[in-house]
Amino acid sequence: MCIFNCDYFTVFQFVKKYGNIFSLDFGDLSSVVITGLPLIKEALVHQDQNFVNRPVTAIRERVFKKNGLIMSNGQVWKEQRRFALTTLRNFGLGKKSLEERIQEEAHHLIQVIEEENGQPFNPHFKINNAVSNIICSVTFGERFEYQDDQFRELLRLLDEVTCLEASVRCQLYNVFPRIMKFLPGPHRTLFSNWEKLKLFVARMIENHKRDWNPAETRDFIDAYLKEIEKVRIPKLFPMFCS
Repeated sequence: MCIFNCDYFTVFQFVKKYGNIFSLDFGDLSSVVITGLPLIKEALVHQDQNFVNRPVTAIRERVFKKNGLIMSNGQVWKEQRRFALTTLRNFGLGKKSLEERIQEEAHHLIQVIEEENGQPFNPHFKINNAVSNIICSVTFGERFEYQDDQFRELLRLLDEVTCLEASVRCQLYNVFPRIMKFLPGPHRTLFSNWEKLKLFVARMIENHKRDWNPAETRDFIDAYLKEIEKVRIPKLFPMFCS
Protein backbone atom coordinates (compact mmCIF):
# COMPACT_ATOMS: atom_id res chain seq x y z
CA MET A 1 0.00 0.00 0.00
CA CYS A 2 1.38 3.43 -0.85
CA ILE A 3 0.44 7.02 -1.52
CA PHE A 4 1.99 8.65 -4.58
CA ASN A 5 1.68 11.63 -6.90
CA CYS A 6 0.24 11.23 -10.39
CA ASP A 7 -0.54 13.59 -13.22
CA TYR A 8 -3.29 15.90 -11.94
CA PHE A 9 -5.67 15.41 -14.85
CA THR A 10 -5.33 11.62 -14.76
CA VAL A 11 -6.05 11.54 -11.01
CA PHE A 12 -8.99 13.92 -11.48
CA GLN A 13 -10.61 11.56 -13.98
CA PHE A 14 -10.12 8.60 -11.63
CA VAL A 15 -11.54 10.56 -8.68
CA LYS A 16 -14.65 11.50 -10.67
CA LYS A 17 -15.24 7.85 -11.48
CA TYR A 18 -14.09 6.02 -8.32
CA GLY A 19 -14.08 8.56 -5.47
CA ASN A 20 -11.30 9.87 -3.23
CA ILE A 21 -9.85 6.44 -2.41
CA PHE A 22 -9.10 3.86 -5.08
CA SER A 23 -6.51 1.20 -5.79
CA LEU A 24 -4.27 0.70 -8.79
CA ASP A 25 -2.42 -2.51 -9.62
CA PHE A 26 0.68 -2.39 -11.82
CA GLY A 27 1.70 -6.03 -12.19
CA ASP A 28 3.11 -7.04 -8.79
CA LEU A 29 2.87 -3.49 -7.40
CA SER A 30 -0.40 -2.64 -5.66
CA SER A 31 -1.07 1.00 -4.79
CA VAL A 32 -3.77 2.94 -2.99
CA VAL A 33 -4.36 6.52 -4.12
CA ILE A 34 -5.79 8.97 -1.57
CA THR A 35 -6.98 12.43 -2.60
CA GLY A 36 -8.61 15.29 -0.74
CA LEU A 37 -7.12 17.14 2.23
CA PRO A 38 -9.29 15.53 4.98
CA LEU A 39 -8.40 11.98 3.91
CA ILE A 40 -4.71 12.79 3.37
CA LYS A 41 -4.58 14.38 6.83
CA GLU A 42 -6.29 11.34 8.33
CA ALA A 43 -3.75 9.01 6.70
CA LEU A 44 -0.55 11.01 7.26
CA VAL A 45 -1.32 12.69 10.61
CA HIS A 46 -3.85 10.63 12.56
CA GLN A 47 -2.80 7.21 11.23
CA ASP A 48 0.82 7.97 10.39
CA GLN A 49 2.11 4.69 11.90
CA ASN A 50 0.00 2.72 9.40
CA PHE A 51 1.50 4.61 6.48
CA VAL A 52 5.11 4.97 7.60
CA ASN A 53 6.53 2.20 5.39
CA ARG A 54 7.91 2.90 1.93
CA PRO A 55 6.94 0.89 -1.15
CA VAL A 56 9.92 -1.11 -2.38
CA THR A 57 9.99 -1.53 -6.15
CA ALA A 58 11.60 -4.56 -7.79
CA ILE A 59 14.55 -2.44 -8.99
CA ARG A 60 15.20 -0.92 -5.56
CA GLU A 61 14.88 -4.32 -3.87
CA ARG A 62 17.43 -5.85 -6.24
CA VAL A 63 19.88 -2.96 -5.81
CA PHE A 64 19.51 -2.20 -2.08
CA LYS A 65 17.85 -5.38 -0.70
CA LYS A 66 15.71 -3.27 1.69
CA ASN A 67 18.84 -2.02 3.46
CA GLY A 68 20.04 1.48 4.28
CA LEU A 69 18.37 4.69 5.34
CA ILE A 70 16.16 5.28 2.29
CA MET A 71 14.90 1.78 1.45
CA SER A 72 14.53 0.24 4.94
CA ASN A 73 11.31 0.14 6.94
CA GLY A 74 10.12 -0.38 10.50
CA GLN A 75 12.56 -0.55 13.39
CA VAL A 76 15.59 -0.76 11.08
CA TRP A 77 14.60 2.53 9.43
CA LYS A 78 13.99 4.22 12.82
CA GLU A 79 17.43 3.22 14.11
CA GLN A 80 19.17 4.20 10.87
CA ARG A 81 17.37 7.55 10.76
CA ARG A 82 18.15 8.32 14.40
CA PHE A 83 21.83 7.51 13.92
CA ALA A 84 22.08 9.43 10.63
CA LEU A 85 20.48 12.61 12.02
CA THR A 86 22.63 12.57 15.17
CA THR A 87 25.82 11.96 13.19
CA LEU A 88 25.06 14.58 10.54
CA ARG A 89 24.36 17.17 13.25
CA ASN A 90 27.75 16.34 14.78
CA PHE A 91 29.32 17.06 11.39
CA GLY A 92 27.65 20.43 11.06
CA LEU A 93 24.14 19.88 9.66
CA GLY A 94 22.28 23.09 10.41
CA LYS A 95 25.45 24.67 11.84
CA LYS A 96 27.99 27.21 10.63
CA SER A 97 30.63 24.51 10.05
CA LEU A 98 28.58 23.08 7.18
CA GLU A 99 28.14 26.57 5.77
CA GLU A 100 31.93 26.88 5.72
CA ARG A 101 32.22 23.63 3.73
CA ILE A 102 29.70 24.99 1.22
CA GLN A 103 31.55 28.31 0.92
CA GLU A 104 34.84 26.49 0.37
CA GLU A 105 33.34 24.35 -2.40
CA ALA A 106 31.69 27.41 -3.97
CA HIS A 107 35.18 28.97 -4.18
CA HIS A 108 36.48 25.87 -6.04
CA LEU A 109 33.45 25.96 -8.36
CA ILE A 110 34.05 29.63 -9.23
CA GLN A 111 37.68 28.85 -10.01
CA VAL A 112 36.83 26.00 -12.38
CA ILE A 113 34.18 28.15 -14.12
CA GLU A 114 36.72 30.96 -14.59
CA GLU A 115 38.96 28.46 -16.39
CA GLU A 116 36.40 28.41 -19.21
CA ASN A 117 37.52 31.99 -20.05
CA GLY A 118 34.01 33.22 -20.74
CA GLN A 119 33.34 30.59 -23.42
CA PRO A 120 30.00 28.72 -23.53
CA PHE A 121 30.08 25.41 -21.61
CA ASN A 122 27.74 22.88 -20.01
CA PRO A 123 27.81 23.51 -16.23
CA HIS A 124 25.91 20.33 -15.39
CA PHE A 125 28.77 18.11 -14.23
CA LYS A 126 30.69 20.96 -12.59
CA ILE A 127 27.69 21.83 -10.42
CA ASN A 128 27.08 18.11 -9.78
CA ASN A 129 30.69 17.78 -8.70
CA ALA A 130 30.40 20.75 -6.34
CA VAL A 131 27.24 19.45 -4.65
CA SER A 132 28.66 15.92 -4.46
CA ASN A 133 31.88 17.21 -2.90
CA ILE A 134 29.95 18.76 0.00
CA ILE A 135 28.27 15.40 0.60
CA CYS A 136 31.57 13.53 0.17
CA SER A 137 33.39 15.78 2.62
CA VAL A 138 30.94 14.68 5.32
CA THR A 139 30.59 11.05 4.21
CA PHE A 140 34.14 10.19 3.09
CA GLY A 141 36.11 12.96 4.78
CA GLU A 142 37.47 14.25 1.48
CA ARG A 143 36.51 16.12 -1.66
CA PHE A 144 37.41 15.25 -5.26
CA GLU A 145 39.05 17.50 -7.82
CA TYR A 146 36.97 18.52 -10.83
CA GLN A 147 39.57 16.92 -13.09
CA ASP A 148 39.39 13.55 -11.25
CA ASP A 149 38.46 11.16 -14.10
CA GLN A 150 37.25 8.39 -11.78
CA PHE A 151 34.92 10.69 -9.87
CA ARG A 152 33.64 12.27 -13.07
CA GLU A 153 32.79 8.78 -14.33
CA LEU A 154 30.94 8.02 -11.09
CA LEU A 155 28.91 11.21 -11.46
CA ARG A 156 28.09 10.20 -15.04
CA LEU A 157 26.96 6.76 -13.84
CA LEU A 158 24.78 8.35 -11.17
CA ASP A 159 23.23 10.64 -13.75
CA GLU A 160 22.57 7.68 -16.02
CA VAL A 161 20.90 5.52 -13.36
CA THR A 162 18.60 8.43 -12.49
CA CYS A 163 17.47 8.72 -16.12
CA LEU A 164 17.31 4.97 -16.72
CA GLU A 165 15.16 4.27 -13.69
CA ALA A 166 12.47 6.56 -15.13
CA SER A 167 12.54 4.84 -18.53
CA VAL A 168 9.63 2.70 -19.77
CA ARG A 169 11.71 -0.51 -19.86
CA CYS A 170 12.83 -0.08 -16.24
CA GLN A 171 9.28 0.70 -15.13
CA LEU A 172 8.24 -2.52 -16.86
CA TYR A 173 10.87 -4.32 -14.77
CA ASN A 174 9.14 -3.00 -11.64
CA VAL A 175 5.82 -4.33 -12.90
CA PHE A 176 6.98 -7.66 -14.39
CA PRO A 177 10.36 -8.46 -12.75
CA ARG A 178 10.11 -12.22 -13.23
CA ILE A 179 9.76 -11.74 -17.00
CA MET A 180 12.01 -8.71 -17.54
CA LYS A 181 15.03 -10.23 -15.77
CA PHE A 182 15.40 -12.61 -18.72
CA LEU A 183 15.12 -9.88 -21.37
CA PRO A 184 17.79 -7.44 -22.61
CA GLY A 185 17.28 -3.73 -22.13
CA PRO A 186 18.35 -0.62 -20.21
CA HIS A 187 17.53 -2.26 -16.87
CA ARG A 188 20.67 -4.38 -17.29
CA THR A 189 22.74 -1.19 -17.72
CA LEU A 190 21.02 0.24 -14.66
CA PHE A 191 22.03 -2.72 -12.48
CA SER A 192 25.58 -2.70 -13.87
CA ASN A 193 25.95 1.01 -13.07
CA TRP A 194 24.66 0.54 -9.54
CA GLU A 195 27.19 -2.23 -8.92
CA LYS A 196 30.02 0.10 -10.02
CA LEU A 197 28.75 2.83 -7.70
CA LYS A 198 28.44 0.41 -4.78
CA LEU A 199 31.95 -0.89 -5.48
CA PHE A 200 33.33 2.65 -5.19
CA VAL A 201 31.66 3.11 -1.79
CA ALA A 202 32.88 -0.34 -0.68
CA ARG A 203 36.47 0.66 -1.54
CA MET A 204 36.13 3.87 0.46
CA ILE A 205 34.89 1.86 3.46
CA GLU A 206 37.79 -0.60 3.20
CA ASN A 207 40.26 2.30 3.09
CA HIS A 208 38.69 3.69 6.25
CA LYS A 209 38.94 0.33 8.01
CA ARG A 210 42.71 0.17 7.40
CA ASP A 211 43.50 3.31 9.37
CA TRP A 212 40.41 3.56 11.57
CA ASN A 213 40.92 5.05 15.01
CA PRO A 214 37.86 4.72 17.31
CA ALA A 215 39.04 7.76 19.27
CA GLU A 216 39.01 10.00 16.18
CA THR A 217 35.82 10.23 14.13
CA ARG A 218 36.77 11.90 10.86
CA ASP A 219 33.55 11.44 8.89
CA PHE A 220 30.25 9.56 8.56
CA ILE A 221 31.95 6.26 7.67
CA ASP A 222 34.12 6.40 10.79
CA ALA A 223 31.03 7.12 12.89
CA TYR A 224 29.24 4.15 11.31
CA LEU A 225 32.19 1.82 11.95
CA LYS A 226 32.22 2.98 15.57
CA GLU A 227 28.48 2.31 15.90
CA ILE A 228 28.90 -1.19 14.41
CA GLU A 229 31.65 -1.94 16.94
CA LYS A 230 29.53 -0.61 19.80
CA VAL A 231 26.62 -2.88 18.84
CA ARG A 232 28.85 -5.88 18.05
CA ILE A 233 30.63 -6.13 21.43
CA PRO A 234 27.48 -6.69 23.56
CA LYS A 235 26.40 -9.42 21.14
CA LEU A 236 29.77 -11.16 21.45
CA PHE A 237 29.99 -10.87 25.25
CA PRO A 238 26.39 -10.55 26.54
CA MET A 239 27.15 -11.77 30.08
CA PHE A 240 29.75 -9.03 30.61
CA CYS A 241 27.58 -6.23 29.20
CA SER A 242 24.36 -6.77 31.14
